[in-house]
Amino acid sequence: MKRLLVLCGGKSAEHEISLKTAKNILKALDRTKFIPIIVAVSRSGTWYYIEDESILETVDKIDDVLDIDSIASLVKFPAYACLSTQHGLAIPIDVALSTLHGPNGEDGTIQGLFELCVIPHVGSGVLASATAMDKDIFKQILFFHNIPTTPSITLTPIDERPSYAAVVQALGSDVLFVKPSCMGSSIGVSKVKNATTFTAALDEAFEYSSNILIEKAITCREIECAVLGNLTPKAAVLGEICPTHEFYSYEAKYIDPDGATLAIPALLDQEITRKIQDLAIQTFKAIGCRGLARVDFFLSPEGDIYVNELNTFPGFTNISMYPKLWQESGIPYPALISELIDLAYDAHAMKANLKVSY
Repeated sequence: MKRLLVLCGGKSAEHEISLKTAKNILKALDRTKFIPIIVAVSRSGTWYYIEDESILETVDKIDDVLDIDSIASLVKFPAYACLSTQHGLAIPIDVALSTLHGPNGEDGTIQGLFELCVIPHVGSGVLASATAMDKDIFKQILFFHNIPTTPSITLTPIDERPSYAAVVQALGSDVLFVKPSCMGSSIGVSKVKNATTFTAALDEAFEYSSNILIEKAITCREIECAVLGNLTPKAAVLGEICPTHEFYSYEAKYIDPDGATLAIPALLDQEITRKIQDLAIQTFKAIGCRGLARVDFFLSPEGDIYVNELNTFPGFTNISMYPKLWQESGIPYPALISELIDLAYDAHAMKANLKVSY
């Protein structure tokens, strides 16, 4: 059996979501193939080896109150990498699955650590992870590939802040979305309809990211597409998010049990379905994804399709769209986890065959 490092928690505002994802993955994991080696990352960034898996069922966040002897780190020996703990345990690691969401989890940092330690890992590598996490850079890649996305303006901390009226004129809409450039789960996102709330929305977004985006809001349906694979990815059936809130906010996603309904499969005609699936695969390839991604779309009443964002490691909670879409497409949750790990080995083998000397 393979020893699977499962990372959860983390320093980002999506800490609790990561723990929920990890719990669901561990429940679905095929224990005849994989032995989970669980590491919970506290909000301070400290790694703790969780020997008793049941601990995760009793907490919704990881604080620095765990046994100090359980503090752990990855160590690369010449022949293999292992998890090393304060009290002297050294556990060889065969493959890794990070459920860390948001910054320090989906942004290429942890992927870089795995690659330095030569550990196969589920999901995209450094560049694709970093590109997808930064909404500004992601949009620039989409524009280069002529993939449609909504118009936006990017602000940095040193930019002069535009007035609400100036942004409305530039984007052609008096309804706007203000969002952190590097954050997920709709954290820090505001829907703005007037000058009164505009400044507060900018302030909130800057609390979570050094750069922020101001996007034109469009009347639309929200469609999601799950993608699976490496060089020849495939798309699942589509799903539609029908939020009962003003928009699909963090509260609608994770707190309010009635915050949204999911239509799986989405009620769309075959032509629109095919176009969205093709665009999802194009987007996946454009930024060099591996393993998995969920591509989120806006569909206007006129039939115009816009890519909103791509998540290189979407949620795997009990209400998450990604596993539900693949279940509807014929791949049950346990088989999906196993396939993702197989894809991790395949992607690792491609890199391992490259020359490292000249």
